[in-house]
This record gives sequence, structure tokens and C-alpha cells, in this order.
Amino acid sequence: PIAAKSLDSIPLPNLKDTARLDETGKDSLKFAVRFQTAANKMAKAEMSKNYALLASFAPENIIKRMGGREAYINRMQKLDENRPAYDKVIAGPIKTVAPAVDDEGFSSAWYCLIPVRSYRKVDGKDVVDLSWLGGQADISGKGIYFLNVTNLSKEQIMQVMPDLRFVLE
Repeated sequence: PIAAKSLDSIPLPNLKDTARLDETGKDSLKFAVRFQTAANKMAKAEMSKNYALLASFAPENIIKRMGGREAYINRMQKLDENRPAYDKVIAGPIKTVAPAVDDEGFSSAWYCLIPVRSYRKVDGKDVVDLSWLGGQADISGKGIYFLNVTNLSKEQIMQVMPDLRFVLE
């Protein structure tokens, strides 16, 4: 296995071997690839301070609460002034993927939990900060959003992404 510290992103799951999987298993693998691809882009955007791209991964209700996209970007920039500088940010690999299934068995969206390791130096020593993201993808897989759930209560998480419960339980 490759040490995460030597990577700049997590390799994507292999989609070739799906013969042993049922339809939900195949969809889980497809959404894991979509989530990991988005998480890799988000981690690279974090390192390059691409706030516009980072904002594209924020849940719409968070953007609205902050007063719109520009206000959200300004808030992220201000918060970054007080954060430690990271040498590398690695999101993944995806730990859990599950669909939001209604009473009739239909999926409306997919959700995931993903660890994020942020590497920095403190007094010349390597330090890794670990956080967790909850991810949401619409059924088409085109819109993918992440919420840092590290220090949030379950109630706070449910206010933003109610169906994240499918991967939290």
C-alpha cells in the first residue's frame, strides 16, 4: 500500500469488476467514484485557495445562510487567515456510501462519509489534523456537496443535510 503522505489525492475505486454486485452495489461503487473525484478536486482547491471552487461544494442552504456566494467566499477567506497553513490535504478514501431510500424503495440522493487528513508542520514535526465530511450527491450525480461534520451535533447536521442520517446510523 502507498502511504497517504506520498499521495496528492486518493486513487479512484475500480469500476471494472462489478459482476459480483447487485444493482445497489454497482450504484454504490459509481457514487463512491463520483464522491472521491469531487473530494480530490475539493482538496486541491483547498491547497490552492480556490475559494470559488470550494464554494461550489457547499450545500446551497449554507450559501443562502451566509448571504450568498460572494459573502460565503469572503467568510472562507477571512477564516483562512487564522488557520494553520497545510502542506497537503488528502480527502478519502470514502468510508461509507448509501442512498436515501424512501418507503417505496426509491433513491432520491446518495450520501457518504469521508475522512480528510490535513498535513502541517509544528515545531519542525509533522502533524496531521483529521476531520470528517458528509457528502451529498443528487441522483444524477452531477451536484455534489460536502459538509464538515467534525464538530457538529447530529441535530446541527440534520438541519443542513437531513438525509445524511443514512450514513451516520
